[in-house]
Amino acid sequence: MPRFLFIFCAFIFAAVVALVGANFFGNAFPSAATPETEDKNFILGKKLMREENYTAAMEAFYKVVNAHEDAPEAHFDLGQIALKKNMPLDAIFHFRQYARQVEDPRKTKEKDIEGLCAAAREKYLAQLPGKPFATDVVAPDFEKKYKQVMQENDRLKRELSGANRQIKDLQKRLASPVTPPEPGTRVAAKTPEKRTETPRPDVPGRTAVPATHIIQPGDTLTKISKKYYGTQNRWKEIYNYNRDVMRSPSELKVGSSIKLPPQ
Repeated sequence: MPRFLFIFCAFIFAAVVALVGANFFGNAFPSAATPETEDKNFILGKKLMREENYTAAMEAFYKVVNAHEDAPEAHFDLGQIALKKNMPLDAIFHFRQYARQVEDPRKTKEKDIEGLCAAAREKYLAQLPGKPFATDVVAPDFEKKYKQVMQENDRLKRELSGANRQIKDLQKRLASPVTPPEPGTRVAAKTPEKRTETPRPDVPGRTAVPATHIIQPGDTLTKISKKYYGTQNRWKEIYNYNRDVMRSPSELKVGSSIKLPPQ
């Protein structure tokens, strides 16, 4: 075969391999090949949303989310569909993903992500058995409560870790051999020290302080302070201890729960 023909055939073969490889990798990794909004599944999902075929639209948008590292617009549309299909927890997840992935934070305000999440939370509360959060009761701030629970969980973990270290230290001491006294050595017996505790005087009208108190008709912070601490003067301390749920000292809703500071 002439050398020129061999070089020409090799060039054609390399070009074909490069074309096939580009097509293969473009299909295998669409996030690198096309932007999210130009993805064929995103375009299809938008079309299906306009036709109110929400189930098929969700399938199309999920393909976009799986194909792209960041797909904020697909998450936003999935959140809207989840609200329409009465799937509030899914809606909150997708709206939060949109807020996390969107490049310009101002867009979250333009699309009122917080308002949409609030609407989803209301739908979720309405689905709870017995509707414990009726319209005349203020629903708690679940995100704040979640953070408080996580902080308490971290504190307990730290305390448990410290207790485990103390246990291991005691185990090492107990396992270490004790050197017996030499023959003829007198060992004085140690008399254990007596610990005395000063009894706390009983205060008339005082009740043991629990962790929380359920508001009863006629309750005030001064009455609660008198009941548990024997004095009315600790009402302000109780109020400061519950500032996360009370806007004013007089805001006491019958049936609601407040925390009591330690005695």
